[in-house]
Amino acid sequence: MPLRAPSPEDDGRVKAWRKHARDGTLPPVLLIYFALVERWLVVEDLSTLYRQDGAMKAAELRLRAKPGEVEAVNRSLLRDHEQVHRLAVTRAFPLRGGAAAWKAEVTAWRKGSGVTVQSDDWAFFVGG
Repeated sequence: MPLRAPSPEDDGRVKAWRKHARDGTLPPVLLIYFALVERWLVVEDLSTLYRQDGAMKAAELRLRAKPGEVEAVNRSLLRDHEQVHRLAVTRAFPLRGGAAAWKAEVTAWRKGSGVTVQSDDWAFFVGG
């Protein structure tokens, strides 16, 4: 799904991204369908990048201080670069009063929150 008009094949941007793809250094990106707004969203996992970058810097500092600890540093780097698998469980329960109760609750929240919403967007959101 293009997020912008495609660049020509000989463009520098295309060459740079090809190099990243060959090197395996593309940024981690997640494309997820967000049903509430009926849109696809691109989400980058920056926390993984920061964690791995920090691990590399820590390893470099440790090796400078104690050059003989190569095996221990390698084990640490392998552990820090492993895929992190997390399980997220979400739960939803029916609201008493159904859609009408939900609509009343959301409308009351909107009035008290001071949030401004375009009338077309609001009608689409609560009209379902």
